[in-house]
Parts: sequence; structure tokens; C-alpha cells
Amino acid sequence: MGARALKPLNSRSARLRGRQRSRELDLTISTPPRPLRCHRCRRSPHGSPTACSLTQPTRRRGAKNKAMVVRIRLARFGRKHRPFYRIVVADARSPRDGRHLERVGTYDPLPGKDGIKEVRLRADRIRYWMACGAQPTSKVAWLLGKAGILPEQPRPEPVTRAFSSRRRLVPLVGAVGVFR
Repeated sequence: MGARALKPLNSRSARLRGRQRSRELDLTISTPPRPLRCHRCRRSPHGSPTACSLTQPTRRRGAKNKAMVVRIRLARFGRKHRPFYRIVVADARSPRDGRHLERVGTYDPLPGKDGIKEVRLRADRIRYWMACGAQPTSKVAWLLGKAGILPEQPRPEPVTRAFSSRRRLVPLVGAVGVFR
């Protein structure tokens, strides 16, 4: 009898030989049943049905039956110094460029060669979402007013930060307009 080359255990033939051996020996491997445990609290079985959170509804901190607040807003795309916006319907708590429910239009704020700022809207979908309770932001409401979907509104003021300066104009006795 010559020496046989050993094949690795993960080869196909080794696995088949193992199956054949187990069939020949007619062995059945059975594991003892695992003790029943609650999958939520990982405890042994509870005696009373009220002791486990399995029978109680799950409660998360701060989770109440709140309806989703839906907004029609701008999501910025494009590159630096060349903005391009998609008009999207999104949950108010999601990030500006994050996940949205539906894209309902686009807005290019920089005028093209003809000097026109391009706005494309799907008016039927915007009306649908507004009927569902979606609220447009001030800039989108202004765009929808220009398109005739909403009543025309005044242009929203740009958001600026108020700078507090240490120098104040303080009138002194005899000298008006002197800086301190």
C-alpha cells in the first residue's frame, strides 16, 4: 500500500467522503434544545405575561405618534461658486442634501446666456404634496409664486448675521459722532 496524499479538509472530495461515512454509520447528531429565552430582554422565560416587554409595546425615548413634517425645499447640487438646486419633497428633520421623498423640480439661480434663471417644476406633483400638507420653504414659495402655483409672495431676504462691533457711536457732551 502506497502513501496517499492528504487533501485539505475543505476540498470537495473530503466533504463528500465525510457525508458518505455518516450515511454508512447512520449517525444522527442532535443537539439538546436551547432553553427558551426572551429575545428582547435575554432573560429566562417569564412566569407572568406582564413581566416581559415581549407582551408590551416597544417604547423608545421621545417616540410619540408624530406625523412626518414634510417640506418642499431646495437641495444644493453643482460645484463651488456654481450652485444648482433640486426642488425636493423631504422630511423636515432630514439634512439639506440628504434623503428625500420625491424630486419635483430644478432651479438654476445663475442666469444663462440669454439672462434667464431656469426653473423647471412638476406642478401636478407639487399640488399633490401641498394637498397632503407639505409646506414650502420661503425661497420655494417665492419660486412657486413666480410660476403661478401659489399667490405671488415678496422675495425672501437673504440670511445675514448681525455683527456686533465694539466701537459704538456714543454722543459725548459737546462732541457729536465721536468713536470710543
